[in-house]
Amino acid sequence: MSTKESLQKQAEAQLEKWDAQISELKAKADQTTADTKLQYEQQMQTLQEQRQQAQQKLEDLKTASGEALQEAQAGLKSVMNDVQTTFDNIASKFK
Repeated sequence: MSTKESLQKQAEAQLEKWDAQISELKAKADQTTADTKLQYEQQMQTLQEQRQQAQQKLEDLKTASGEALQEAQAGLKSVMNDVQTTFDNIASKFK
């Protein structure tokens, strides 16, 4: 399996995992106070936008080759790290 294919499979699996975890966070947030819920919704909007960026970077990776492949791989890894950091920050508030 090539590095591209490996990264693609890892990213797809992580996106699916985040989708499930985001659903769990939404359920927890629904059980909080109005102020907390508002803060949560703002953070979740950021998380959803980052998740969409990750999806786009994954699509870019699928079609990339040559020099663009290296850029696509770096871009995907970067945005995946951003999503994970945002997710961890939100999740830590609901533990």
